[in-house]
Amino acid sequence: MAGRTRRAFVLLSAICLLAAACGSDELVNAAGSATEAETLDEFFGWDVEDPEQQAAEEEKWRQREREMQEEIAECMAEEGFDYKPVIWEEEFGFAGPDDEEELTEEEWKLKYGYGIFAMMLEEMERWDEEGPPDEEFIDPNMEYMESLSESEREAYEKALWGDWEGNQPEPQFDEEGNEIWAEPDWSEIGGCQNTVQQEYYGGNEEAWQELDKELQPAWEEFDQWVNTDARVVELTQAWSACMAEKGYDFENEEAIHEYLIGLEEDLWTQNEPPPDWEPTEEEIENMGPFGPGVDEADVQALADEELGIATADVECAGDMYEEIDEIRKDYEGEFIEKHRDLLERQRDLMQEF
Repeated sequence: MAGRTRRAFVLLSAICLLAAACGSDELVNAAGSATEAETLDEFFGWDVEDPEQQAAEEEKWRQREREMQEEIAECMAEEGFDYKPVIWEEEFGFAGPDDEEELTEEEWKLKYGYGIFAMMLEEMERWDEEGPPDEEFIDPNMEYMESLSESEREAYEKALWGDWEGNQPEPQFDEEGNEIWAEPDWSEIGGCQNTVQQEYYGGNEEAWQELDKELQPAWEEFDQWVNTDARVVELTQAWSACMAEKGYDFENEEAIHEYLIGLEEDLWTQNEPPPDWEPTEEEIENMGPFGPGVDEADVQALADEELGIATADVECAGDMYEEIDEIRKDYEGEFIEKHRDLLERQRDLMQEF
């Protein structure tokens, strides 16, 4: 179960950030009164649900996006270019495919596995039956951009997106050799889009990055507490033995995710087009939702394997995950007290966003 808690925490944080729901007065009050909280749900106010408040917060998020677009237009005008604000009318929800079915966690896993190949396959099948989406996004600035000369368009794009030539940050890698995001020097790159985004989010991004570095060891410690609990060890070993009987050699659920992510990376690597590839119109029409070379038969085989693992997981787990969640709560109060300052900073950032 290593990393399960931290992944859930990161996901919930991301939902709060994107939907801006964590900034609502109701959630602020709930979290603010959590000085005696014994669980992370209580501490962060995640146990508060108010659909009307959520809708209001989502509208605030969209209004912020409109304001940003207006500022970008003003910035571009100062650079001597016309720019029409790009208003996205998408809903900021997090529902998965067929979410209206209200599937249980087990039912969802049996249908979509771990959200990788089974969902890819469903999208490919939908694409085959219905074709590409009828409504494609059309940039309202495209007609104006096409009216510019080549040099004018280059200047327009630099004014909007910034000057990246010579300003690309050096690649950075974590301890395991994986490339990680390197923050560019936005003051050197410039660009109206970047300038406005930094005005709205730059301070928070920097604070989040710094806090993440400090919280990472804390979450690893918390995982260690839970995963070495005798009850969790016994449950996980029984699950692993059951999976082995079904032909799957996984020590824990984390190992399943690592295995599937490896298969996904192989799929994209094997089907990456050459740098100089210029598709024909026919190739573009027959490309499908995931680009060139991604064959439906290959995805079908991977989806079958994913769903086979998921089925065995559900059968072997029974109530294991619910039991481990309850065991985890035994440690959350101690975790909150030990790292209260860091967690309060986390909560404050979520509310300020």
